[in-house]
Amino acid sequence: MNMVPAVIFFSLFASILPSHSATIRLSTTDSVISGKRNQGWWSDTFENVARNPKYLIGTFGIIVQDNRATYRSHVSFDLPDLDEQVISATLRLTRFGSAGGELPGDRNNINSGVVQTIELFDVSTNAVVLNTTDGINLRIFEDVGTGGSYGHFDRLQIWNASGVEEFALNRAALDAINAAGPGAFSIGLTLPSATPNVNHFLFGPSFWDDSVQELVLVTPEPGYSALGTVVGLLFVSRRRRHFSGGKD
Repeated sequence: MNMVPAVIFFSLFASILPSHSATIRLSTTDSVISGKRNQGWWSDTFENVARNPKYLIGTFGIIVQDNRATYRSHVSFDLPDLDEQVISATLRLTRFGSAGGELPGDRNNINSGVVQTIELFDVSTNAVVLNTTDGINLRIFEDVGTGGSYGHFDRLQIWNASGVEEFALNRAALDAINAAGPGAFSIGLTLPSATPNVNHFLFGPSFWDDSVQELVLVTPEPGYSALGTVVGLLFVSRRRRHFSGGKD
């Protein structure tokens, strides 16, 4: 039997099926690990405290040896036991403040409209250790800003913006989510476009309780993704019987 017509038929059939999907919203407030939202920053030179929920990224603060402290952040989510493969994942974060000037809070030096590049990474550090943001830990600082990339995104600097930024995670992130199974799943955030000796930062330095830090997952509705496959296989089976002389 020539399988080409069957493949074409199955592709066309799948394309005309109505779209049925389920949306799962996960928050850093789910299954809190260390007495705060499951999020925070790590710096290469500046000590943090354990219950700080801010997720500042970039360069900020006083100059030490011609450079300001660099900040990298993370968010952690409690993945459920998924019945279907995740086909889309979007990270949503409240924007807070951003800057590109010499003085934090000096709006004459903020340079709103400057494009900064955010990059998201995989994280291997245990979620409990990761979210206990106490002191300086260079290993964790390295982990949240290197490794497998989940995508890079250009964003405009906007001071004290209360809007929510959305980041559509790439194929590598989807594969990691689907392979992770139930339990903690963490994402690292960095600002590689930041200039070392000036204040170039996003997502800070502020926080409020009704802000958004969530991971939105989309999966096919349970059982629905198999419908097209079943119908396609039935069609192929009938075609095979027809071409072999069997009864329809």
